[in-house]
Amino acid sequence: GGRGAGALELPVTLPTGNYRLIAYTAQNEAEEGYDYEGIAAKTLSVFNVASTERVKNGVEILSEEEYKERCRVQPGMTKGLALQWDDGRLTLTNAGGGVGGTFGPTLFVGAIVGFVVSRLLNVATGATLWDIPEPNFVLVGMAAMMAGVMQAPMTSIFLIAEITGGYDLLVPLITASAVSFGVTRIWERYSIYTKRIAQSGELLTHDSDQAVLTLLKTSDLVRDKYPRLDLDATLGDIMDTVSNSTAAIFPVVGKDGIFQGVVEMDDIRKHMFDSAKYDSVRVFNLMKQPPAYVERDEKMSSVIDKFEKSGAWRLPVLDAQKHYLGFISKSRILMAYREELKSISAED
Repeated sequence: GGRGAGALELPVTLPTGNYRLIAYTAQNEAEEGYDYEGIAAKTLSVFNVASTERVKNGVEILSEEEYKERCRVQPGMTKGLALQWDDGRLTLTNAGGGVGGTFGPTLFVGAIVGFVVSRLLNVATGATLWDIPEPNFVLVGMAAMMAGVMQAPMTSIFLIAEITGGYDLLVPLITASAVSFGVTRIWERYSIYTKRIAQSGELLTHDSDQAVLTLLKTSDLVRDKYPRLDLDATLGDIMDTVSNSTAAIFPVVGKDGIFQGVVEMDDIRKHMFDSAKYDSVRVFNLMKQPPAYVERDEKMSSVIDKFEKSGAWRLPVLDAQKHYLGFISKSRILMAYREELKSISAED
């Protein structure tokens, strides 16, 4: 008894149908009455998308000469056509915002690139200077492409070596993967798996500052404790509101909840001691627009940028329809930042 391993290339002309795979050794072939069917045989089902021909008699048994003759016509094209379609489907899916498989197509493209490069070199030199082993270049191309696309060089090195048994190529695999990874990182910081998460600002990294800002949610820091003013309210109405509040800023909100602007305590103070203006001065005379607005689900990094550019201490938070939700302040952000940073430091 014993074990064996091998590979078969399916030619593009192979009809769809069931085939009988028979294994034997040269010694078995020399034996009289050797039971080929009973000892090492298996029925395989083949569906060839590149051919409309079908096996007519249920199971077709090919002789070694027939199989070799068929394999002379572009071997491996059945699998190649299917994987090429998978590559195109992956590209269209990812470009459209969906999630497509990347593992198989990445290995396939790398294998094709490695094969084409080695074949061109062999054709260009006529194999007179050196005979480049094309199968080795296929494996190296797979590892290099995987290291670049997924930015996982160690995974690509040992995965390709393990699934192919190509540990003799460990040094070329390491070299190609390292170069591919290094060159990719020059132009692309993130892998295909993390790029969109990073663009949305939700990627957690080893940068503590960025990680804290990613974990902070704007909607959790909004406070609606400021008394609201009507657009047509008089200064007398404002004084009644101010006398019962310690707020330094008052949002002006319409009857439909749409945010109109703000009135600051400094602007009220200029007129509050002149009772003659209590009926003539109205909210829209004192109202002004804030330097910036904050959306409810806006990323904290963007909120911080708005505070830095505007120089404001607090900014109004609105929803997509411009409804007033409350204010977010620097002090509130700093307190939440400090608590989150302490939590991360404790976990580390």
